[in-house]
Amino acid sequence: MPTTQNLEKRLVPKGKYATYLMGKTSMATVGASLMVVGSGVALLFLLGGLLMIALPNGKSATPILGLICLLIATLPGYIAFVGRKLIQEARNMERLAPITRHSAALLPAVDSLVRPSSAASIPQDRVLLRATVATDETAAEELLRPHG
Repeated sequence: MPTTQNLEKRLVPKGKYATYLMGKTSMATVGASLMVVGSGVALLFLLGGLLMIALPNGKSATPILGLICLLIATLPGYIAFVGRKLIQEARNMERLAPITRHSAALLPAVDSLVRPSSAASIPQDRVLLRATVATDETAAEELLRPHG
């Protein structure tokens, strides 16, 4: 049965709903992948840069390399940020629901060609028409004539 949750969703055909789900799922998956990979790589560069700055081993280039690592860490950090934005966009996408026999009654009459009936169904034997004459013979003029 239709619920108030379904009323907040826009009803679309099942083909469009499948495309919507595929797009939303792939957007969230790519976002999560970018977020995990970007965060991991950024963390490695941050830790490496901090260790090079904090623990110099007597070489003068080590603190400079540490600063370079810290600067390089911003790129994977930005990639993780983009992944998080993709996940948020996937969550904020318009809510859609497929048109089913339960939700078809929610469509406005203008938008639907077929609406569910509220009348009870009539048994087939009462609806089907039968011939009133019970003869086995068909009149000759009702038969098709063979051609040629």
